[in-house]
Amino acid sequence: MMLTLIAFTLLFMLALLGFVLHIKRCAAARQNSRHYLELITGLRRLFEHIPQHRGMANAYLRGDESFKEKLNQTQRQIDGEIEALDGLFSEESGGLLLERWQGVKSEWQQLKSQLGTLAAPQSFHAHTHLVQEVIYLIGDAAQRSNVCQALAEVRSLSNIVFDELPMMMEFVGRARGIGTGAANSQKLSVANRVELSFYASRVEEAVANTSRVLGGLMGQPALASLKGLAEESRQLTLDFIDQLKHDLLGAEKIVIKPSDYYEAGTAAIGKNLMLFDSLMPLIADSTQGVQSKQRANILVAGIAMVFLAMVLAWRWIS
Repeated sequence: MMLTLIAFTLLFMLALLGFVLHIKRCAAARQNSRHYLELITGLRRLFEHIPQHRGMANAYLRGDESFKEKLNQTQRQIDGEIEALDGLFSEESGGLLLERWQGVKSEWQQLKSQLGTLAAPQSFHAHTHLVQEVIYLIGDAAQRSNVCQALAEVRSLSNIVFDELPMMMEFVGRARGIGTGAANSQKLSVANRVELSFYASRVEEAVANTSRVLGGLMGQPALASLKGLAEESRQLTLDFIDQLKHDLLGAEKIVIKPSDYYEAGTAAIGKNLMLFDSLMPLIADSTQGVQSKQRANILVAGIAMVFLAMVLAWRWIS
């Protein structure tokens, strides 16, 4: 009987050790989740300002000197954001995420130093590649924030926020840049026509996906208040695409003012950025809620395990 009691005690100690280790792993998971959500918040600022810099550089390199000071201001802003992100990325021990971030920093420094020697199309292409890398970083950080499947209950929403919305806004940004140039010259090349048609199709697809997912979630109290914002972003985006189709792709002669077209694209991007910013805290709150539920379940299981152990020990002793 004594040997049985000793064996049972050892098993109980091993189970208790596993319980403690699991709690420590979940605590580390919560810390990782917060870290990567902070990274996404910082990358979101870059995602807004690098495309702005792309548009200003495009205008400046085509001869509009009025953008020179705005360009310099935006460069300083981006430099500050990169410096702040460097502090967060310093916590990474290596791997693809850190490697990609180092590439973004290098590309930005090269682009900034060579900007005056680039032709407008070269600048646009280099900026676009840089924006794409930032989008990839947002996606990578989002995946890593999902430690222990913390975002399992909000996966569809996180896919919209971290994947669908950024790419949709970038396609609108590219269409805005190409279309503004076409409106300015009143000419649309065959290559630009193909590009704009592709971007229009992808944006419409993204709008449909976003509306479907958000529409299915609007019954939740936390999302119900965002119904108006979601509808505004959808409508402004579709209005811009309609303008693209009617005034550029479908026009015998391009007569739309470049400023009108540019502002329509900017309004769509701005409203979608607002939607992104409004959805981000909901994902963070949902993550914490799921993790709190996991902690409560673990605690209940631990108490039950201890109680069962006490009952069995008493029975063996008696």
